[in-house]
Amino acid sequence: MKKTNISIEILIRGDHSSIQETINQIDDEYYKSEQWKLEGYLFYGKRTRKFKTTRGEIEYSRNLYYNPKLKSGNYYMDTILGIPKSSRFSEELKDSIVLLYEHISMPEITQMYEITKQSVYNILKERGVTPKEKRMF
Repeated sequence: MKKTNISIEILIRGDHSSIQETINQIDDEYYKSEQWKLEGYLFYGKRTRKFKTTRGEIEYSRNLYYNPKLKSGNYYMDTILGIPKSSRFSEELKDSIVLLYEHISMPEITQMYEITKQSVYNILKERGVTPKEKRMF
């Protein structure tokens, strides 16, 4: 699928409703262009996705396209926004957590972003930062 040059960091500057509207508008324009048909994909309906940014949680609907020859599915919006398949957090939020961790504790970060200590721990490990606090299970 053709990748457009856009990132979630650009979108998060707006309020939540404008972000959702912008995402829906881009996805609808791609659907109407029928470019996906030319690339051998079939439309498989809409799915909802949630992820967290420094400005809170964003929920949006996106179209699922499936290519039977390649036996693979694709969410166009996830691709152009650069959001990995299993990620629940924006890159900007992950960067912020790493920077904040140098100055405040893990429990303070969990309260600030309303995420679990395990999520903070995993983000720090992913970014190569050794957490000072032990994991709490």
